[in-house]
Amino acid sequence: MTEMYVPTREPSLEEVASRLAGVPLERLSGLRAKQPFASDGPWLDPAAASLLHRVAQNGRIGRLERSGNGASIKVLADAGLLDSAGRLTPGGKVITRPLDQPAAVLHFRASSLGQATELQVWLDGTNALMLAGPSAGVLASPSEIPADTAGKLQLKFVSLHELFPVLAAWLGISPAWNLPVSPAAFPVEILNERHRDSGAPLPEGADEALSYAWSQPWFLWHLVMDPATDEGVGYLNAGGAGHYRVVADEDQATLASIPSANVYRHLVDLVESVRFQRPPRFA
Repeated sequence: MTEMYVPTREPSLEEVASRLAGVPLERLSGLRAKQPFASDGPWLDPAAASLLHRVAQNGRIGRLERSGNGASIKVLADAGLLDSAGRLTPGGKVITRPLDQPAAVLHFRASSLGQATELQVWLDGTNALMLAGPSAGVLASPSEIPADTAGKLQLKFVSLHELFPVLAAWLGISPAWNLPVSPAAFPVEILNERHRDSGAPLPEGADEALSYAWSQPWFLWHLVMDPATDEGVGYLNAGGAGHYRVVADEDQATLASIPSANVYRHLVDLVESVRFQRPPRFA
């Protein structure tokens, strides 16, 4: 007869979520740290990133470009993208192909407590090239930000099969309990003040779920869908309180609690709509 496994201890609980739901709910808020965004690519300052774009188009660095670009050339060469003659290496050609012939371009803007970051992504039919600032997980623990990377973006190259898990890791989309808040709509300035200052006052009449979300580390992200107007889709990652779709209508902001799985599906749909130039299937 097979013995049934009995755990030696109960899993730790998400106290606020359990109280609000009226049933014990396992703690999920630490899972993001176990699914971090990671890259071993070089950190590029704006000059090196600009040079990478030009080299992707021309295949090599021209004579005139060598003057004043020594530091950028060294960074790209040390990363194995350029050879000693300033030409793209075989690996460099593969990595920069999405820059030269992109099928789609994505731009995520994000911030946490006023510290801005971004993620740029170029896709071709097979791979994606990313230039990434500090991720949601890193901004939640500022001491983890590598020294001497201010104003720089880190290169990462992935296949399209890896793209969505990597995007989710950078955005901090991970399992969390769904906690609708009340009031769900309040002035945009109150939301902006909390985004700048974790000690900002709550909206009047805030319930326990909103109070809990207010106390969590915030990462606000925005996928630009129309570069001409900067309009796009925004979400708030509120740590243990979960994920909220953020909709701003004039001077009012609305927070709609969205299950993690649905945030991920929405992300996939948005990226595919850009990639295949079709309207998003989800509002």
